[in-house]
Amino acid sequence: MNTDKWAVVIDGYSGGHFLQTLLLEHGIKCLHIRSQEGKNSFDFLPPGYAGYLECVDNDVTALLEQLPRHCPQVDYVLHGCEQGVVLSEALSSALGLPGNPTATTAYRRNKWAMQNALAQAGVASIKQQLVDTPAALEDLPFHYPVIIKPLGDGSSINVFYCEDQAGAQALIARTLHQRNSMGEEIRQLIVQECLQGSEYIVNSVSYQGEHQVTDAWRYQKRYISNGGIVATQVRLIDPRSIPGVVDYTRQALTALQITHGAAHSEVMTDERHTTLIESGARLMGGDISRAIWRELLTDVPAEALVNCYCAPERLPQMMFQVKQFFCIVLIPVLTAGRITHLQNESWLRERLPTLYDYQPLVNEGEDVGVTRDDVGPYIGVARLMSPSNAALDRDLAWLEAFEDTLFTLTPQSSGR
Repeated sequence: MNTDKWAVVIDGYSGGHFLQTLLLEHGIKCLHIRSQEGKNSFDFLPPGYAGYLECVDNDVTALLEQLPRHCPQVDYVLHGCEQGVVLSEALSSALGLPGNPTATTAYRRNKWAMQNALAQAGVASIKQQLVDTPAALEDLPFHYPVIIKPLGDGSSINVFYCEDQAGAQALIARTLHQRNSMGEEIRQLIVQECLQGSEYIVNSVSYQGEHQVTDAWRYQKRYISNGGIVATQVRLIDPRSIPGVVDYTRQALTALQITHGAAHSEVMTDERHTTLIESGARLMGGDISRAIWRELLTDVPAEALVNCYCAPERLPQMMFQVKQFFCIVLIPVLTAGRITHLQNESWLRERLPTLYDYQPLVNEGEDVGVTRDDVGPYIGVARLMSPSNAALDRDLAWLEAFEDTLFTLTPQSSGR
């Protein structure tokens, strides 16, 4: 009798890029399956898996027929990123394995259904309207400025800030019927009221409906002249410093029926209200290695995710205390032009004692457009780490004041 255990990982990318390594440490063999959305988003296969499959059109029936030829059994189904949520929930349900309920998958992938689910549960939500033509904005039941976003795209891709009706209608006309980042036609858009306040990320792992917060971050975003909304700073904080945000997030996760696995929630709060912007039933993305997580926290969030499937008895012992503070700084392109000079990491390290690393994301001589969303383009990304928040404050202040000294850009002439 075969005693090996097998896990299927759907779209093991982004924050889930080391799930296979963690599962192997539990003695579990891994099969990677790329979903239809994953195939449209990623042009490579993550290394190290025992086998690979494609799931065309997310056809679970056909997938169930193929699985026995690739692994003798399936004990666990996990997903690594946003693209894998739909297929992961459908497959785990078909196999009778732990996962979130498929009847409410839309709560976790469709941003329109997500806000409606919050409202139905009596949890604070965003006012919104669904549109399929620019003319639909004539009867908007809330005031400008507004946020326009697709129903199911990832991150801040195709998300825009609009100050007036004319700008919103132009963006809607330009975005409808384009392809989103997962290769799907954008047939409808959501128009939402623009929330004001402080924005946070709250990451969590849920087991049998209990939500354990693993880490929290303070977001800093910028509205770009082209309507884009781009993250410029993501800073690790102690979740205990925002108890109201954490409590609200747990209520929102319950309303969205996230009962099992990871969640990445973005929350806005001010003096009177705390409201979920959106939540993805996945690990936090970004290029944070397991080694960096171990420097930052007493436990690693992805390890908690694997434990909730393979070793739930370990979850109560995981504490996720902050050991060092960390900030990711993204430098957007605010003017289209040509990059004529870039400073290197050594130059920046002389000025920033807390610098962990710096990576330019453009090349000298390259023509760049204005940053539009999380995809970029960005001049570069700097990561700062320190046990002292004060030291981090000092270096972040310097970087904000002298950011434009990291590069030289010659603007495009108006005739180009």
